[in-house]
Amino acid sequence: MSFYAVAVGRKTGVFRSWDNGAKEQVSGYPSAKFKKFKTNEEAESFIRQNSLKRGREENYDANQPPTIKKRLNAVVMPPTPESYYLVLSGHSTGVFDSWSNVEGAILEFPNAMFRKFSSKAEAENHWRQHQASTDSAASSIPGATSAPPSSYEPLITKPTQKESCKQVKFYAVAKGRDGKSGIFTNWKEAEALVKDFYSAKFKSFLSLSEAEEFMAAHKSLVGAQPGDPDPQNSSTLVAFCDGSAIGNGKARCSAAFACVFPHNEAWNVSGKLPQFQATNNRAEYLAALEALKRANLEDPNIERPLYIFSDSMLLIRSMTEWLPTWQKNNWIKSDGEAVKNVDLLKQLTEARGNRRVIWRHVKAHTNKRDWKSIWNDKADQLARSTAFFK
Repeated sequence: MSFYAVAVGRKTGVFRSWDNGAKEQVSGYPSAKFKKFKTNEEAESFIRQNSLKRGREENYDANQPPTIKKRLNAVVMPPTPESYYLVLSGHSTGVFDSWSNVEGAILEFPNAMFRKFSSKAEAENHWRQHQASTDSAASSIPGATSAPPSSYEPLITKPTQKESCKQVKFYAVAKGRDGKSGIFTNWKEAEALVKDFYSAKFKSFLSLSEAEEFMAAHKSLVGAQPGDPDPQNSSTLVAFCDGSAIGNGKARCSAAFACVFPHNEAWNVSGKLPQFQATNNRAEYLAALEALKRANLEDPNIERPLYIFSDSMLLIRSMTEWLPTWQKNNWIKSDGEAVKNVDLLKQLTEARGNRRVIWRHVKAHTNKRDWKSIWNDKADQLARSTAFFK
């Protein structure tokens, strides 16, 4: 039996079930803190330790003189130490440097599995160990990986190898390595196109028709289509969007969005979010909304497509994959929880209208000097400076 200790969440305590207990207390909760243990005593000790730590922090603030309290509250929080995340099972796997991209990799993905690390080296080391320890037979079947360490929290219990073998699956790869795509009945063929490929887009289905629907829905993401303009051409509508949240998930979070237009920087726009709405995901959505507004202003007849470059897979997948299902299900996710930021998703849908939007993912903080990386860095810098100083 496993025990799930929730030290920070909607409700705290020790739960004996993940799916019907701990999960609903921590999923989507800012800065949730939880861990899986083999004994109840270990779980309760984890909660006590975190309660004592939280109590010391609260007492420190409460015992400060009024002048110091005022000064503390007025100080803009410096950037928190960088965190890195390892996703073992999701739409994309590997090491990620932002939570929004982790959400993009695990949200609406059955059996998603991930973990947070304080350094990139540690995350990459665990990733290498996982790859080395995965049994070759199990790795040929999705969902039949070797058991992960207890610190990895499964969103849904993973099926056994025997269960996975009961039925034929169709693996739809909408975006794979070297621009390749297709539908496969053999996982090894599909895996060759998506394994360790950061922005891969794929999913398994029980029927060919479902796989074909998935491919059709993601057609706009599979390379360039005939007639699509060159994004580096000065006459093309192109926007680089980014959000920044300093202290994301904390009470003093300072968040801002930025939208940069490489072919007309006079259109560049940024803005700071109200503190009660200051999250990185809202900032990413607002940046994209500004891009759509500018496109509608410059091209009211909706004759030109718009390229939106973003390093947020959550934004891209929200707009290209999950939106139709969320709308159909009255803004309820597959896990039964309410979709967040519905107000912005509705505005994005309305602003997009019938315009063809070509969403392109770009990696953040690469220090590369190619065209996409340069303009993504400019959007990032504008968002960060707005969050700091405005």
